[in-house]
Amino acid sequence: MIKRAPLNQDEIGTLLALAAILFGGWLRIYPVWQADFPINDGGLFYVMTRAIQENSFHLPFYVSYNALHIPFAYPPLAFYVTAALGKVLNIPLIFFFRFLPAVVLIGTITAFYPLAKTFLKSRLEAGIATLIFALTPRSVTWFIMGGGLTRSFGLLFLILASTYVYRAFLARGNKDIILASLFSTLLVLSHPEAALHMIGIGLLFLIFKARDKRGIIIAATIVLSVIFLSSIWWITVLLRFGLTPALSAAQTGLNEPFGLLYPFVQFSEEPYVTFIMVFAFLGITVRLIKREYLLPAWYILPFLIEMRSARNVAIVPLALLATIGLIEIFKLFTNLESQLIKREIENPLQSRATTTFLIFFTIYSIVGMQLHGMKLSTQIVTKSNRMAFEWIVNNIPPSSRFLVITGETELLRDWTQEWFPALTERISLTTIQGREWLNENDFETLIENFQYIQSCANSEALINCISEGTRRANMNYDFIYIAKVTANIPLKYEPKAAGFVADLKRSKNFMLVYDSTDVVILKRLAQP
Repeated sequence: MIKRAPLNQDEIGTLLALAAILFGGWLRIYPVWQADFPINDGGLFYVMTRAIQENSFHLPFYVSYNALHIPFAYPPLAFYVTAALGKVLNIPLIFFFRFLPAVVLIGTITAFYPLAKTFLKSRLEAGIATLIFALTPRSVTWFIMGGGLTRSFGLLFLILASTYVYRAFLARGNKDIILASLFSTLLVLSHPEAALHMIGIGLLFLIFKARDKRGIIIAATIVLSVIFLSSIWWITVLLRFGLTPALSAAQTGLNEPFGLLYPFVQFSEEPYVTFIMVFAFLGITVRLIKREYLLPAWYILPFLIEMRSARNVAIVPLALLATIGLIEIFKLFTNLESQLIKREIENPLQSRATTTFLIFFTIYSIVGMQLHGMKLSTQIVTKSNRMAFEWIVNNIPPSSRFLVITGETELLRDWTQEWFPALTERISLTTIQGREWLNENDFETLIENFQYIQSCANSEALINCISEGTRRANMNYDFIYIAKVTANIPLKYEPKAAGFVADLKRSKNFMLVYDSTDVVILKRLAQP
């Protein structure tokens, strides 16, 4: 009987990458399988994708959403892919908004392995890094949502572009330059903020790896190729609208005053012990000690470029740095075990301590991701709200204006608000999505007004609060839509919701027109 030799480090690394794809794939499909509707946002993108189908796949000039005339200036690749799939397969678009982001995210795991091999120069470390990336909750949260349709494509092409731009500067071969140009172009056509971050990443790689004439020529070749290949889209947008939509969107980044602290706090969204963040900080320390500054600089860079998407981009170097930190822990365990058994251990994974810790970390992370996925799967427009939407379509005049009260002041995570205009085709005065592409005078003031109205759900003087909020925002509404429950749990204004609804029902200024366990709709009869 022939005894098989133990697996070498390269083979173990490949197996870990395959395990990452297997476990990571399941943990990305599971939440959307559990949910019966797209997670969180996506209403505006749903309308934009439908507009492409209705316009016979010509790029629309405008999209009508929430009675807003929004310039169709958003990078359209993900919308075209979705619209084409829906048309060819004759499947409703809502299905793809539910599942397609998760499928693309499985592709990001596959793409991450070559990137990790490029930067870590070890298949074993690349396999570990891929596993860490696959089991980092933040690599799922904002990408798996309905609005993650574009974010997931953006992450996929950012990973691929980063890999081949870096390789182009190192190997300087034509194949790498072509692939760097191709994936960078697809990134530009997929997601605006990810494309902005890629510009910074490319400059970083140029500074660290290609500060010579040949490197500058390669960089110029990639940039000019991307400009040319993507011109069919951006020239069309410029001719139609100029720079106005882009400038309007750029002013709505929602940057936070303490945002520069984010690189130093926990944003991996691990539910309990933040192993990955700790490993990453250790990895940063190791690289700084060795005076190898590229990965630490890449980790900080997104927070200097654009704050809103920074954490979604920083997860890429985070996984690489966490691997470096974990390898140092493996070395510590291996040295300790070698001293205890008085025998040299050449391969860290031949150490019982490191193997045990890796297995424990993997199981722990899988459990954490599963819990995270279960939470995400509840963040949807509930069936009771969708039934209320359908009732509105059948019973309320199309020009009616609604105050949609959910009690959620984090406006970009209010899925009921965003899907309301898309599914009812009625006006929601309290929906923020879509306005970032318009030339609003003061987007921050708009947000403050909308948040004030939502906070009325927790006010002692409920009706007076609504009156003051609508006066501030200059809103003239016909109906109040009260979503008492979202994400299958009571909203933030519970237990005051019952009193809120009771006060409105008793008021002579409102008439109850719809009442279910989770939703109440009242018609406004007069100014409160």
